[in-house]
Amino acid sequence: MNSQFNRGLAIRLVVALVVVSAVSGAVAATADEGPTVRIDTPRHDGVFVVGEEINFSVTVRDAQGRTVGNAAVVWTSQVDGEIGSGRSLVHDGLSVGNHRITCTVMDAGGKPLGVATIRIKVDYAQDEGPVDLTGVGGVEVKKGEDYFISPF
Repeated sequence: MNSQFNRGLAIRLVVALVVVSAVSGAVAATADEGPTVRIDTPRHDGVFVVGEEINFSVTVRDAQGRTVGNAAVVWTSQVDGEIGSGRSLVHDGLSVGNHRITCTVMDAGGKPLGVATIRIKVDYAQDEGPVDLTGVGGVEVKKGEDYFISPF
C-alpha cells in the first residue's frame, strides 16, 4: 500500500512540473532531474505577422548545467502540427491564430527527455495608416481628407 502511495506522489510531482512549465511558458524538467529544456526564441506571448520569419531556438542542459549535445529536437504547433526539427529553426509559414508551440527533446533512441511550451500569436498586418495617393492616376487627396475610389 505504501508503494502505491509513493507512485501516486511521483505522478503528482511530474504533473505539477508540467503545469508549472505550461504557466511559465519556457522551461521544463523531468522529476528525476533530467535535462532542462528552455525555449530561447521566440519569446512567450510574442506576436508575429503572417508570413514573417520566426526564429525558434532551444537550450538543453543536463542536471549539472552542461549542454546536452546528442538530443533530437522536434517543434510542433497545436494549429499547424509539426513545424520542424533541430535546436534552431526559421519558419515563415504559420497559420493565423494563437499557437501553443511545443519543443520536445528526445535521446538518440527516441525516448523523451523533456518538453517546453510557449504561446505565440500570428496575425494579419495591422493597418499602417492612410495611404498617400497624391500623384497616382491623377488622384488628388489632401492629408486628412476622406476619399472614395470607384472602379468605374
